[in-house]
Amino acid sequence: MRTTTKLGISILTIVGIVLAYFFLKPPQPIFVLENWEVTADRTVWIEFTYKTNKRVELVLIDPRGREVSRSRLSAEATRDSARLTPFEYVTPPAGTYRMLVNWEGNRIFEKSFKFSGAKIEIGEVKVGWRYEETLHGYVLDNLSIELVNSGDLPAYCLGITGTLDEEGVFWKWVGKS
Repeated sequence: MRTTTKLGISILTIVGIVLAYFFLKPPQPIFVLENWEVTADRTVWIEFTYKTNKRVELVLIDPRGREVSRSRLSAEATRDSARLTPFEYVTPPAGTYRMLVNWEGNRIFEKSFKFSGAKIEIGEVKVGWRYEETLHGYVLDNLSIELVNSGDLPAYCLGITGTLDEEGVFWKWVGKS
């Protein structure tokens, strides 16, 4: 009888532990990405608003498959940002970025952002000449070049190369991504 009682108590204990695990374990967290936008200062960011009920980890992967941002998001906050590039003054590459949200090592949310990239074009070019008596000719006095970005990502211009001759003005934007 004692063996049967001990066996019964052991089985009840195991059943109780299994039931407690399934019914008392913490609920899976929720994560909702409410809104997002791309912004830029010295670097390019995805700023976003969110809701979560647990502390979660956010990872942003660039189109080359590299992690460019990692942060912890809390249930108390509702706004954060993630870098699109690991360095300042770098134009982010075009392609698909992946936002991953993990909790205790498990992925609970994933979103892809597809960008065609920066598209820089030379807009209006203004050339100012002045006559220089000592040279008996004209010299370049001032030059104004407008850069227009019609792409969906900000761009940082490192320089412009160009030629100026009798045919006209030809310029090329030089950037780094």
